[in-house]
Amino acid sequence: MDPNYFKTSSALKASSSCSRSACCLPTRALKNVIRALPAILERHPNVVYIVSGVTHPHIRRREGERYREALQALPNTRRCRSPDSQQSIVSTEELVEFVGAADIYITPYQQEAQVVSGTLAIALGAGKAIVSTPYWHAKELLAENRGVIVPFENPGAIAEAVLRLLENDAERHAMRKRAYLYSRGTTWPNTARAYMASFQRARFERSCSESIQQEISSVKPANMVESLPALIQVIADIDGRYGHLLQHAIFSSAKHA
Repeated sequence: MDPNYFKTSSALKASSSCSRSACCLPTRALKNVIRALPAILERHPNVVYIVSGVTHPHIRRREGERYREALQALPNTRRCRSPDSQQSIVSTEELVEFVGAADIYITPYQQEAQVVSGTLAIALGAGKAIVSTPYWHAKELLAENRGVIVPFENPGAIAEAVLRLLENDAERHAMRKRAYLYSRGTTWPNTARAYMASFQRARFERSCSESIQQEISSVKPANMVESLPALIQVIADIDGRYGHLLQHAIFSSAKHA
């Protein structure tokens, strides 16, 4: 997804944009990106940092707009655009435009136990160069150089990563390609195929398990000693068809009275 296609406003046409889209929460540590801006703007004064998304409803009910106002009070916010000034939820179409216009997408979460990020998945699918802190979902999606991982609570590392990508087109575009290709496995058609394969595998394994139970239960010993050879034969037959049950068995040593 070429960022220039979405840079329709005059403010973005001649700029490089860094973006973050979703509900605003303190745990998303947007302050660290804002604090990274001076070092970025010193070398790239045309950079625009876009934060799109309303304050999270739970935070707004409890604290009002204190968090957003605290962000706006930070230095260097004059270069931060606030597209959601009407305090409306960003529509899917707007989200696509904001993410699409980004040259670099940043997720600076401050908690490692973040198991999912919808906008990170969207940015990956759009083939964006991504800078992120090492929360669980990001470490999985951005492995193998599909993105840049920076330490938590480290504006300096964010600035360094952004500058490196802005100043190295080849690296940035190669990263975008790796991200896009990896995301093809998570498109809806491929996700549906993966679910079907999982269901079929579970059905097969269950049928095998039921077959094993039926064959073992077919041995009805008068006593275990007399029927032991027959039982061993059944298990050996099953072992040859379904795996190495005997090879990996435990408690298999005979004990003699």
